[in-house]
Amino acid sequence: MALKTVKQYLDYSCQRFKSAGFSEPEKEALALLSAVKKESLEKILTHPEAKISKLVFWKSNYFLKKRLKGWSLAALTHKKEFYGRQFAVNSKVLIPRPETELLVDLALKTARKLNSKTEIIDLGTGSGAIIISLALELKSAANYYASDISRAALTVAKNNGRRFGLKINWKKGKLLTPHQEILKSAKHLIIVANLPYLKPEQLAEPSIKREPLLALVSGKDGLNHYRQLFLQIASSNQLPQSFTLLAEIDPNQTELIKKLAHASLERLSLTFFKDYSGKNRFFKLTNTAHLQDD
Repeated sequence: MALKTVKQYLDYSCQRFKSAGFSEPEKEALALLSAVKKESLEKILTHPEAKISKLVFWKSNYFLKKRLKGWSLAALTHKKEFYGRQFAVNSKVLIPRPETELLVDLALKTARKLNSKTEIIDLGTGSGAIIISLALELKSAANYYASDISRAALTVAKNNGRRFGLKINWKKGKLLTPHQEILKSAKHLIIVANLPYLKPEQLAEPSIKREPLLALVSGKDGLNHYRQLFLQIASSNQLPQSFTLLAEIDPNQTELIKKLAHASLERLSLTFFKDYSGKNRFFKLTNTAHLQDD
């Protein structure tokens, strides 16, 4: 196969993606070659005549075959961009999704309204992308804590945090269990959580087949983790002066979240926020009503 230039390889891989039914074949072809060559999309597009080495050709074909079988580029390259930064990922962590950047936005907005030193906890941190993004944006305006039940996931998160030179308190444990002292002593507390929320039947989705089950499924209705978290919060004798929980869910779980919150956390105000497609993807529970967004 005599594909010697960038343009020739892009045309070839684009046709392969198109034949396989990918909705954006041109974008897929560009992203794949960019990942292999470790060059920006702009550089690749502005130099279509550039030669492709045998190594790049071989590796691109390897990635192409895997991608056509449902592998994500992040799973192949062990890298994923999130909130404008590159994070290391592997098979032990959930690959950060673009919509989860909106959860970071919500947390930043809440923290900046406080105008006071804040404690921020990230539950089920995975790669650490959420808490690291918050720490890089807010800097010394908060203290940062993150936990995960998976020791392997914490290793990934710690390495990412170390690469960005951040001081984050990493803890192993489930939900709020390793953070009881913070829950008791904090005056201003924000908890962010992108916990498992899928039902077992949703695992058939090709894009998640190669990601850790531990980070995906949460009981028959997908809400076991949030059910347990709500009970932990409800059992606290006294919440911080300002307390906010921000979390990601499946849009179809809106009514169930309302029922769960009403049953155990009726003292907190509940608000839902939409994702890029206009569906309820996030919720906020807070005891500080003036922090609710319009």
